[in-house]
Amino acid sequence: MEQEVSVFAEEMTAFAAVYGLQVVGAIAILIIGWMMSGWGARVTNKALRV
Repeated sequence: MEQEVSVFAEEMTAFAAVYGLQVVGAIAILIIGWMMSGWGARVTNKALRV
């Protein structure tokens, strides 16, 4: 049982090392896109109110 936990921990560490930066990058892109869409909505609303 202890060996299984150790193997699982090693596999999770390897998984985090491989995909960790990709997940962080995806979250950053999501946040930047969300901010840019808010900016675009404000610009559009201001342009249409004139």
